[in-house]
Amino acid sequence: MLVADLLFDLPLRHPLSYAVPEGLALAPGQRVTAPVQGRARVGLVLALRDADASGLAAVASALEPAPVLSPVMLELGRWAAAESLSAPGSTLAALLPPPRAARRWRAWRRRRCPPGAAPCHPSSGPTSGETRGWRSWPRARTAPCW
Repeated sequence: MLVADLLFDLPLRHPLSYAVPEGLALAPGQRVTAPVQGRARVGLVLALRDADASGLAAVASALEPAPVLSPVMLELGRWAAAESLSAPGSTLAALLPPPRAARRWRAWRRRRCPPGAAPCHPSSGPTSGETRGWRSWPRARTAPCW
């Protein structure tokens, strides 16, 4: 059976092994979800190998149909982690493109905000109304492009 070595954005120096379910096509550099300590987390496939998968947890699903990092980028991330003495999963997570939700937010904001509009930021301060926190400010007065 196929076994995937996954890296997570966790302070671990080694990959974790998971069984690949039948019918799930994976490749190195692909983002997947898998259980870590009873919670589903996003991981990155580092390598695939044929081995005995008995007793291993299974990969839940693939997040993208194709790898998001090339083999060259995987090697670059592993090299950078070794040189900086950091966890390989955290280093490779920095190379990943943003999740789809963040891309949708930026696209929505580009459509809604006119070019050259002042960005809203919590440090700009409220002009009136609530001052308990920047999320409770009246948006119409303080954040025209929110």
